[in-house]
Amino acid sequence: MPADLSAWEPGVPDDAVAVTNRVALFQALLSLPARQRATIVLRYLEGMSERETAAILGCGEGTVKSQTSRALGSLRTYLEPEGIRR
Repeated sequence: MPADLSAWEPGVPDDAVAVTNRVALFQALLSLPARQRATIVLRYLEGMSERETAAILGCGEGTVKSQTSRALGSLRTYLEPEGIRR
């Protein structure tokens, strides 16, 4: 906590909250089946397109879309009870 409390801004997460959120996200990702986890990592963390992701995973773009959708739903369910702060 800064010595000067005027520098503190409500609503801005501090480092501890950010670390807690990253740990919760990592645990949520590990809870996903491998294919779903791969689509999330490639699409959102690596910034790949559906086409690029499909090529890497050796599947169709439709499969990438459905796996991504299922994974996002699972992540939402997993993370909501955790109270992830935005």
